[in-house]
Amino acid sequence: FQAEDGIRDFCLSRGLGDVYKRQTLSDSSKIDKLFKRFNITEVIHLAASIQPSESIKNKKKYIKNNVFNTQKLLKICVKYKVGCFIFASSYSVYGSSTQKFKENSKKLPLSVYAKTKLMSEQDIIKILKKYKIKYGILRMSNIIGSDIKNKLGEVYNHDHIFKNYSKMYIEKKYLYNVYGTKHKTADGTAIRDYLHVNTASKMILKTMQYIQQQQKNIILNCGSGMGVSCLQIAETFFNLNKKKSIINKKEIRSGDPAIAITSNLKAKKLLKIKLSPLSLKKIAKQYICLLYTSDAADEGLGV
Repeated sequence: FQAEDGIRDFCLSRGLGDVYKRQTLSDSSKIDKLFKRFNITEVIHLAASIQPSESIKNKKKYIKNNVFNTQKLLKICVKYKVGCFIFASSYSVYGSSTQKFKENSKKLPLSVYAKTKLMSEQDIIKILKKYKIKYGILRMSNIIGSDIKNKLGEVYNHDHIFKNYSKMYIEKKYLYNVYGTKHKTADGTAIRDYLHVNTASKMILKTMQYIQQQQKNIILNCGSGMGVSCLQIAETFFNLNKKKSIINKKEIRSGDPAIAITSNLKAKKLLKIKLSPLSLKKIAKQYICLLYTSDAADEGLGV
C-alpha cells in the first residue's frame, strides 16, 4: 500500500505475481475490499512520506499520510481481526544524542516526520492493545542498498545521500552537497546509522515470526549500531570516481540531528540475527549499478 494520494489504483509488481496490488491508503473503501478479497491476516505497514526537511514545510501532508492514513489502516485491521501488525517506525523519534539510542531512551523528535512516526506508534499501541492484536514496532535507521539481481532499489526523487551522490557520479559531476559541516562531530558532518535493505527485510520477517511464536508485542531498534558521517560517504564516492571532487558546504537542514545511532542489542538477542559490517564502497556501487539500469529507472521500481 502507498501512503500518498495520486498513485494509480492497481498495478502488477515484477516477480510478486497477481496478488500484489498497489493502492493508496487514503482510500479506505478500496483497502477494505482488498482485506476482504484476500483474507489478509498479517500486515506489514511500510508506507509513509519520509523527508524530514520537507515535513517541516508541509506539515499537513505528513499528518495526513503518516498519521491519518495509519489510523485508517488500523481501523480496517481491527475490523478484519488481523493476527499481527508490523509497523516501520523510525529511529528519528529519539532525536539526537552522542549515546546510542536504546528502546527506552527518551523520545525527542526534531522534525514533523519524526513526530508523525511517534504519533503512529502511540496509536498502534493504544488501538491494537485494546483489541488484543499483536504488534511489532521497528524503529528503522536509514535504509540503504539495493537488490541488483531483482533490479530493486531506490530510484525515486527522494533526497537520499547515496542516491544523490550516485547520480552525481553517473552524470560526471564532482561537486557534492553536504548539509552541515559544523556539527560537534569528528569531521564536522552529521553522523547516521545505516541498515541494508536486505537486512531490514530479514528483521521484519523475523519480527513477525517472533510475534507468532511468542504471542508478545515487541518494540525494537533496527540499525547497524555503527555511525557513519556524511563526509565518509562523500569520500567513498570520491575514491570511486577517481577525479578531483569538491565538497559544497550547505546549511544544516531543519530537523536534522547531529548524531543518531541505534543500539541493536535487543534486536540481535530476540530475533537471533547476525548483522554483517557495512561496506560503503559496495553499497555505493549497488546504487550506481541500479541507476545505470535503464529499465529500472523507466519503470520506477523501488523498495
